[in-house]
Amino acid sequence: MAFGGSKSLSLAFAVVATVTLLHAHAGYVELFKDADYQNKLETVNGVKPMYCYNIVCDRLNDVVTSARWGDLPEVGNMYKNKIAMIKFWESRDCDKAVGKARYWPVKTQSVAELAFPSNFRLDSMDDAISSFMVMTEGKSKGKALVRVQAGYVELFKDTDFQNKIATVNDVIPMYCYNIVCGKLNDVVSSARWGGLPEEGKMFGHAGAKIEFFAAWDCDEAADKYGLWPVKTQSNDSLHFPSNFRLDDLDDAISSFMVLTAGQSKLRIDACAKSATFAATNETLGVGSVAAGNETVGLL
Repeated sequence: MAFGGSKSLSLAFAVVATVTLLHAHAGYVELFKDADYQNKLETVNGVKPMYCYNIVCDRLNDVVTSARWGDLPEVGNMYKNKIAMIKFWESRDCDKAVGKARYWPVKTQSVAELAFPSNFRLDSMDDAISSFMVMTEGKSKGKALVRVQAGYVELFKDTDFQNKIATVNDVIPMYCYNIVCGKLNDVVSSARWGGLPEEGKMFGHAGAKIEFFAAWDCDEAADKYGLWPVKTQSNDSLHFPSNFRLDDLDDAISSFMVLTAGQSKLRIDACAKSATFAATNETLGVGSVAAGNETVGLL
């Protein structure tokens, strides 16, 4: 059941200061890749009324097919019947002048007779969602960029995940992570990961891959490399690289990248204090490129 009307394809990556939005009521919105709430992409926590949430990162933009929510305010002053609405847009910035948009009553979360949007295709919006807002009163209070909680890669000095030497947090797909400081370069014998996106267009149905390189800058042409399915993190029948020696890469790893689609976006020195990550005694500090979605970046 839909109520209203707004499209503009826009891919954006913004590195902005993270600010926790403080308001009395905060709920969540779940976004799913497939109809009927299958294959969850993300849970956007801390959703505040009258803020436009842009979901324009590569992993989320124009891929959402169904959604549901909870703990959001159900009452508002914007509509005569005093009910709050949640609105999904095809365009970023909740732009009513561009493309389609559709409304649903927030109270769907507590009224069994109402239905969440289980298939945006029925509203001519399948794989087209770029922003949303919980509408309770007059003007928008601002725009926020939903930033997906990124995953991590653990690096170990010895085989079978023994003697961890670093955890690289907030790993972003299609960014090359150089691990060329003295402590890490050419000493990694095994690795594992978690929280990374498992789907991507680069390898079709095979899903996303993680690639480890003997060379700096994720250069396949310069030296040896090895590929593993990212979904190893959730599939017990698959195996993390427990011994790079078996792939002729033991004590040779200098960079890695999570491969999902398109070209590499940036090279990051995971060891430099001036870069995204700061080296510490045993782990690499959490970077600022991505943040958990309990906080959002104000635009």
